[in-house]
Amino acid sequence: MKKLTAAQIRRRMYELWQKAGFPLGRDDEFYLQAEEELLGEEKERLVVERKASP
Repeated sequence: MKKLTAAQIRRRMYELWQKAGFPLGRDDEFYLQAEEELLGEEKERLVVERKASP
């Protein structure tokens, strides 16, 4: 599994924060959501790769 970087999480976190209208005081919520989404995408990618391998 590819290592998830803090920069990737922060980038996704900013996108989520922006979509939500820039609310204050919800940093942890957006960080955790971003991390969860990115980890889910990576796991999904690995499952697809494994199914495609003979």
